[in-house]
Amino acid sequence: MNLYEQDVLNEVLEENIEQGLEVTDNEIATSIMKRLKYVNMLKEENTAIAEKEIQKIKVWQDEVNGELDQKIKYYEEVLLEFYKKQQEINPKYKLDTPYGKVTKRKSKKWSYDEESIIEFLEENMYIDMINIEKSIKKNDIKKAFPEGIDKSTGQVIEGITIVEDVNYNIKLS
Repeated sequence: MNLYEQDVLNEVLEENIEQGLEVTDNEIATSIMKRLKYVNMLKEENTAIAEKEIQKIKVWQDEVNGELDQKIKYYEEVLLEFYKKQQEINPKYKLDTPYGKVTKRKSKKWSYDEESIIEFLEENMYIDMINIEKSIKKNDIKKAFPEGIDKSTGQVIEGITIVEDVNYNIKLS
């Protein structure tokens, strides 16, 4: 940022925004655009600085926690190995300490070949086990009924609501 930009930015930062600026001509609008541009530049600089610091902290955190993660993994492996050995000896063994416990849970993992299952369900009349989803083709509807009206019959399509919206953008160069 050059000296002129810094002066403008200092002026903007000292300015009280509750004064109520009023744009009465293009010159004032240009001045406000310039101020907006410099404030955005400052905001981007602040964000860049913050992101650098956040990145440094994340690197530090990864370094410090990396060793701890290895220790956690090691301790968990040792406990699980002990627990499994005890379970082989006594299937009802439970490891429960004042600091935590080790438990096991049996579960079944299902995998599905949807095409062959659908074929089986259709052949054996289990149609109620097949999902059939209905949805509208919004782009086709917009093309066929541009104003929400069926032009061939003049009928208003129930369920279509069209709300006109205006968006304003300020583009800084």
